[in-house]
Amino acid sequence: MNGFQHHLAVITRNDEACVLILEDQPNNMPPIVHKILPVYEDFQYSIAQTAPKDKTSQPDILVTLSVKRKNQETSSSVAVIFPEENEMVDVLEELRTLTEIARKNNYNVETASHKWTTAYRKYGLGRKVSRAITMPSRNDSALSYVLPAQRTDSVKFVKLRRAGTRAASKITNNDNTSTIAAKQHWVNARLMDRENEFVKWENTKIFAGTWNVHGSLPTESLTKWIVDQSKTEDGKAFDPDFYVLGLQEMETNKDAYLRYDPTKENAWLKAIFDALGPKANDYYKVATQQLVTILIIVIAKKQHEHFISDVEMNYVGVGLMNLMGNKGGVGVRLRFHDSYLCFMGCHLAAFTDQVDRRNQDFGEICKRLTFPHRPDPLTSYVTHSWNNGGDEGVSYLENEGVLQDWSQKASVFHTDHLIWLGDLNYRINLTEPEIKSHLRQNELDFLVDYDQLTIERRAGRAFTMFKEGSINFMPTYKFDAGTNQYDSSAKRRAPSWTDRILWKKEHVRITDADTSKHEDAIRLVKYQNCMDMMLSDHKPVYALLETKVRKIDSKKQAETRSALVRQLSETRDNITKGQISSSFVEFGDVHFMEYKEKTLILENTGQVLAPFRFIPKMDENEVCPTWLRVHPISGILGPGEKVVIHFEILIDPTISSPFNECKEEIDNILVLRLENGKDFFIVVTGQYQPTCFGVNLERLALMSLPVSEVAVALDKKKSLSSRINRKKSIRSSSSKSSDSTNSNSGGTKPDANVTTSATETTDLRIQQQATLPKELWRVLNFLWNKNMLCLDYLFLDHGDRVISEYIRRCLDTGEQFDTNVLLSGQRKQDSSDDGTNDDDSSVHSDEATLTDKNETATPEIREDENETVGANSMIDILVAFLECLPEPVIPAAMYKQALEAANSTEAMAQFKSDLPHIHLNVLLYITSFLKDAIKYAPESYRDARTTRIAEIFTVMVRPAPEYKEQNPELAKQKRANFILSLLNEATHL
Repeated sequence: MNGFQHHLAVITRNDEACVLILEDQPNNMPPIVHKILPVYEDFQYSIAQTAPKDKTSQPDILVTLSVKRKNQETSSSVAVIFPEENEMVDVLEELRTLTEIARKNNYNVETASHKWTTAYRKYGLGRKVSRAITMPSRNDSALSYVLPAQRTDSVKFVKLRRAGTRAASKITNNDNTSTIAAKQHWVNARLMDRENEFVKWENTKIFAGTWNVHGSLPTESLTKWIVDQSKTEDGKAFDPDFYVLGLQEMETNKDAYLRYDPTKENAWLKAIFDALGPKANDYYKVATQQLVTILIIVIAKKQHEHFISDVEMNYVGVGLMNLMGNKGGVGVRLRFHDSYLCFMGCHLAAFTDQVDRRNQDFGEICKRLTFPHRPDPLTSYVTHSWNNGGDEGVSYLENEGVLQDWSQKASVFHTDHLIWLGDLNYRINLTEPEIKSHLRQNELDFLVDYDQLTIERRAGRAFTMFKEGSINFMPTYKFDAGTNQYDSSAKRRAPSWTDRILWKKEHVRITDADTSKHEDAIRLVKYQNCMDMMLSDHKPVYALLETKVRKIDSKKQAETRSALVRQLSETRDNITKGQISSSFVEFGDVHFMEYKEKTLILENTGQVLAPFRFIPKMDENEVCPTWLRVHPISGILGPGEKVVIHFEILIDPTISSPFNECKEEIDNILVLRLENGKDFFIVVTGQYQPTCFGVNLERLALMSLPVSEVAVALDKKKSLSSRINRKKSIRSSSSKSSDSTNSNSGGTKPDANVTTSATETTDLRIQQQATLPKELWRVLNFLWNKNMLCLDYLFLDHGDRVISEYIRRCLDTGEQFDTNVLLSGQRKQDSSDDGTNDDDSSVHSDEATLTDKNETATPEIREDENETVGANSMIDILVAFLECLPEPVIPAAMYKQALEAANSTEAMAQFKSDLPHIHLNVLLYITSFLKDAIKYAPESYRDARTTRIAEIFTVMVRPAPEYKEQNPELAKQKRANFILSLLNEATHL
């Protein structure tokens, strides 16, 4: 069944079966699996003849195999040409038998059968390589594969959380909250909790659409987009109260960036109303905002005009010089009844590799775009809630340093409902052939995993405060204009979901039970593209959304407010009283980069308002140390109310050194103050477990003992020093003559001996010899042999978390590596601690067997697959170790010098001579290893491995944390070029 180096294999396991389509690879490499079709009860095949190639040739027999995929209307299928009829008969006879067995056992996508077929995905086309080489290294960090399991945002936002705590502490310290202000704060919070007593909610329907029109005028009707698509999934009419439409690239002429021309805006606005047909008379234009080539249009039903007020528009450019209108955002904010709505349109940076720039554009728009806000006593409790915690968007601004008086101004997040749409330009991290291959099989879920926006949102780098509907439509970019065919030009741009519609998550209000109990602020009815529009190289996207807006009954609100005020005034006891559930916060064992959280409850047991806040201890400026975060750091409790206070700990590389050196402990006392009441003293304790991760290279190189043993020795030294100090205190009360008499006696000699620890003596002995941390040597020694370096996917995939944790433990304790653990019982190295293994560099061939009707093959993992997992686990450890260094291999002070040295042999030589001795040794040692890793890479994987190495080992050259790159993408490229220059230079050593 061999045709054009492709194979069809029928694999069976017990009563289950699947069909594989494989492609041969050169140099004895395992075949690539192009297709996996489980044989379920609905497995089908059809037979047809192909057209003859010429008059003398016979037609081929074309067989189409298909099986229905879960949650998809269409089937996953593959077409196979059988040159010989007898081969076709054999295969189809076997498949007919297997399908009957599947029907008898009711095998389908909903059952638990065929799980074993997923083992073949690791051999899929480009899955390992493409994800590895297209993801920026910082977006695919080894840390998550090496360090303890984290809460989603614990690593990504640790600096933001600390910044938020410090900022809050400073604000709190300067906040002399008056009793009147405290009461107003409490009343507003309670009004929000009880607003259903005086609010009637009205359903509002919104049609949101976005389209990059590529400089076109609306020469075709927009009816197919904005009218014909206004139907729910079940075909029911959807009658929008608002149309919100965003357009991008209204003009491609360069002159448009320098001047404003409303001509095209007017043309598109007219086209929208024309598309509405007879319904056009029911709508009116609420607002438009244009930023040269970016436009947002808001129209609404005329029946709502009286209830729409406070309409504001603004824009911000993030293109050339952050000013010109080639990229940026436009927004409209309005009040509808007594709710505030904000609509944002944008166009972010283009090109596949500009992920960081897109994230930066999003951040700039959020931080810089604001609207005037008119305070209204009727809605003051609502606007108060936006700044009272629980809103991810407002918290994001605060963490980014955007601290303003929001009483007269509103950001894009200071609103009840925020819809964000536009050409966000996020691409799919796969090649164009791979994407199209999966599209032909309707494997959208697979592609979504590689969608850059999905990746960035999950990682917490952009749009984290937004929701988006499931993507069940084809990518909307890039098409040949006027067709539904993806780009066929020489550039062949890869299809991507560049055009998106998102909405802000609902405001989180925490109850006493610390849970949120209310419906989503916005409900998605439908999310689709419109393939019928042909003007542009993009297809428009639309979302049908339903939301609720409030209509406040002012009389009932006044009654509720009066009841709350009476609740505060009907007491004669003016003393603030409270209690906490515990005075101790105990974290137990705390590991490096391990997130832990503890809570306690503060309760107002008095009859008056109880403002509370954490205050710094005497002679300190902050309420808690950098390794701890506390929230809320302040607040107000009404009589009988409770609040859950969270304590979060995370020891990261920026603060780990003193912990690993036993110079700092998890031991602190926090002061929680009740205004006009008592202070609570909360003791925070934990036991940090030292590790070689996060320790300076110089100190590691001087340690002859594993980190865990050094920690034990230092603990003993502290204990001895404590006892000695007590003895000295006793002796100090003796007379000087007695001290003089005993100064040369044997009684003083033990003091001198015990004050110098065993570790310090060892450090002095080896100080001149220390050239390399032993932990680094052990890792590279395991990897530095041809058995490992010849593995196909070395560097191109991550390892196993369990194996990585085992390696960490060995490095910290000095325990020898067990190859049964690292290699999963497969072929071992001659010695895990000896880098001089025999030259055994053969590549194992794939053991998956092509079977016919008389053969049965149970899928086995390749023998070298276990080695690859173990080796890549060690690679993860190496990269994470380098990433966690408090001072990088290239010291931060030499960051610019390093980048400049990449293009000059003389500058590189000078740079190396300026490096501290231990840093130079580490750099040369790692560079030499990486040179061999590239040298011995299988030929077909060498380029991918080189690219991946250049990306992930940029962790060796990092700027200081506070350093701001003017062009992050260019800086990332320069760091990779620096690594490549070292590797190229190493080749000639």
